[in-house]
Amino acid sequence: AGKKVSDRSISSLAAEKNIVWLQESTVVNGTGATMTRMELYLNKTFTKACRGGEGRLPDASSAISIETYVFSGSAMIEYGNETLEVVASSLKYNIRSTNWPFCAEGNSLQVNMEVKVKGDKPPKLEKKDMEKEEQERMKSGKK
Repeated sequence: AGKKVSDRSISSLAAEKNIVWLQESTVVNGTGATMTRMELYLNKTFTKACRGGEGRLPDASSAISIETYVFSGSAMIEYGNETLEVVASSLKYNIRSTNWPFCAEGNSLQVNMEVKVKGDKPPKLEKKDMEKEEQERMKSGKK
């Protein structure tokens, strides 16, 4: 793990003021989902040159975005070379950086993520999901 680069790190997206939000209903592989996208445009966040004047300032296309999907039913999702099954109420997320303004050629981008879920009850599983979990536990020998 490398060191943080001065004026080129974001300690928390929760504190950022220049975030654009979008939420919409969508369909993923035939299953309904709610998609929420957060975009942070870096030209409003990183306004100083890198130490020593190296690197570049971000332009209007420099951004980091996070898309989350909450599924209303079970679905099959492509992930790399695999196909994964997600059950109802599952959360899937994508993190993307576009035109990140690195200060030097050897720099890299590291993302640490902490998710907080509000609510006093866990999501209610559908009967078919509970039956499937029970079958999987029986196959694996767990009780």
